[in-house]
Amino acid sequence: MNQRRLAHAQSIQRDRSLLEHKMSEFENTASEIEMLLRESGNDDKALLSQFLELVNMKNEMTRRENELHLCEKYLQLMDEQDQIERDLRYLLEMKESEKLEQDYLEEEELILKKFDVVNRRDYLLTQLDENKRREEEENQQIEEMLVSKGMSSKQYSYNTETFLTIESLLEPDDEKPDDEVEDTLEMFEQTTAQVQRRQKKGSQRQRRRQCDIPFLQQNELIQLI
Repeated sequence: MNQRRLAHAQSIQRDRSLLEHKMSEFENTASEIEMLLRESGNDDKALLSQFLELVNMKNEMTRRENELHLCEKYLQLMDEQDQIERDLRYLLEMKESEKLEQDYLEEEELILKKFDVVNRRDYLLTQLDENKRREEEENQQIEEMLVSKGMSSKQYSYNTETFLTIESLLEPDDEKPDDEVEDTLEMFEQTTAQVQRRQKKGSQRQRRRQCDIPFLQQNELIQLI
């Protein structure tokens, strides 16, 4: 893991710790308000407004915690891809005359692994976009409901804008996932073609050896006759 990603990993742990602490505070406050609501027979509109706002805030922080979890998984995939590319680069830089059949097969396996990692990274980004769209819709619906009932107190808030986002993990020199998929497919096709050529040459040599045996046997038979 490079220094930039290490800093990101530390940020994730810091943000998660802050979230857990703040969620605990909100849960305690919500429990106190819930007790007051029960005592008032749920007739205190101001208390009910505060309680619903705290529940909404907790849901918001839970979603933010889930996003941090996706960030952590994305970092892991980036490290996994780096290791795959290092191993693949080592094999690709080998001279063709030094490569064994196993080396070509390993290249093919590494390219497939890279293809899988790129797809999983792309899936995480897609999943995050879908979560954000759904979150915005839910927040708007809840806010409209609270406003319609005159229960939007805006008494509690917690700013998470300084928290790490998955967009900040996208390194400037990173290729887009779609481009990576195309490059990986091209590498896979090239390596597969090399393996097939080697297999074809091997089968041709094998056929020649098989044809040589009966030819020699026929010569021997002629000499014997």
